[in-house]
Amino acid sequence: MLTDAQLSAVADLVTEVASTEIMSRFRRLEAGDVRAKTSASDLVTVADTRAEAALARGLAAILPGSTVVGEEAVAADPRILDRLAGEAPVWVVDPIDGTSNFVDGLARFAVLIALVDGGRVVASWTHAPAMGLWATARRGHGVLLDGHSPAPVDLAAPPVEVPDLRTSHLRRWPDGHHDLLARLTSHFPAMAHFSPSGLLWVDLVRGSADAAVLPWDKPWDHAAGLLMLEEIGGVTSDRHGRPFSLTGDHELPIVAARDPRVATRILEVAHPRRAERIPRC
Repeated sequence: MLTDAQLSAVADLVTEVASTEIMSRFRRLEAGDVRAKTSASDLVTVADTRAEAALARGLAAILPGSTVVGEEAVAADPRILDRLAGEAPVWVVDPIDGTSNFVDGLARFAVLIALVDGGRVVASWTHAPAMGLWATARRGHGVLLDGHSPAPVDLAAPPVEVPDLRTSHLRRWPDGHHDLLARLTSHFPAMAHFSPSGLLWVDLVRGSADAAVLPWDKPWDHAAGLLMLEEIGGVTSDRHGRPFSLTGDHELPIVAARDPRVATRILEVAHPRRAERIPRC
């Protein structure tokens, strides 16, 4: 769908915006530059809003006729999410994934861009400028992580016995799911929290994490990583065997795993006697 020149133009745009709008403010924010959205832990900064505006303008120019779904734009007008069900190609944008880390001066934050066509992510860009990290994916063409192609999942090898499982902090879990979380914690006592979501997907692709349980499904947090995981042979699934859907056609929580056998095992713990066996993508 995109030419090589357009793919390069997106990477150049992300690099430029990360430099001018984000890194220029990293560890230099003033009190008036930060405000809370839905809660004290849900923050937005002037860097978020200015970066999203610049990215939206640039991406629309790179692919005429496309639309943009950005985190901050949706916060102002939730109807923008309806664009994901439309016919035009959609850029899904998280200008700063991990805003709380950015505000605290921590380097674990990233710019996330995904291009969606026909309901599927066809290309993605993940850039963590303070870490010097780049990850890109193109449907059918694999993943590049800092210039190298990660090894695909080897299903001929036995699955890991004790998976390195990640999930979000308790505050991200909706009411009614705490029994499920308790079952997971009991069975996987070393389960760790992740932050932010964009870099979780990088950890899965790199192999430094085996699986994750996702209790929320904002498309800008996950779209870029979904494609990366699929391209190495990984899977996502709810307890009915339905993959993560950008339009919400699934049941939370979602399990994301490098190995479908590990995904099935986690779902069997989370939902005894209810998990479907997960097919490989």
